[in-house]
Amino acid sequence: MILFVDRGKPGYPGGGRGIAPYSRAVSRDAPLGQTHPSDEASDPSGAKQMIAKYGQVVRWSAALTSVVAAVAVVLCAVLIGAKGAYGALIGVAVVTVFFGISILVVGRAARISPPVMMATALATYVVKIIAFMIVLIALGKSTAFSGRSLGFTAIACILAWMVAQIVTTMRLKLLYVEPDGQR
Repeated sequence: MILFVDRGKPGYPGGGRGIAPYSRAVSRDAPLGQTHPSDEASDPSGAKQMIAKYGQVVRWSAALTSVVAAVAVVLCAVLIGAKGAYGALIGVAVVTVFFGISILVVGRAARISPPVMMATALATYVVKIIAFMIVLIALGKSTAFSGRSLGFTAIACILAWMVAQIVTTMRLKLLYVEPDGQR
């Protein structure tokens, strides 16, 4: 079999020339060129690969959400005024806190194993929805800021985060089935 590896990695078999002979089936990470077969022995759960891929998804999601948040704050400030800007900033803060908690908790769980990471992601999603509703109800009666700006900004940031996660995950070409039935 032929294993595809990173061209710039001189420590890999084949002297970093792009291909290397390998005696068994191609590893699940070979198309991405990010791992070496010896990494499987030191990380049988796949946690290291999962953390690296999760990091890529988080970086792209944070970048897109930051742009959307900045545009939303400016729009709310221009269209509604100071109360609009305050509402938008509170919306950005709430979304940042909630996604920040998810990043920390899911990132921690990813160190254990991919199944634990998935269960943790689902659990934090449910908890965040309930907590987000509580926060919105608590902030909903305030007149110090525009509630519509808060809602608009929060929804825009949440949608931007979700779209970035979906697109980035699709581009990573993650396998959802183990090729050899291992693990």
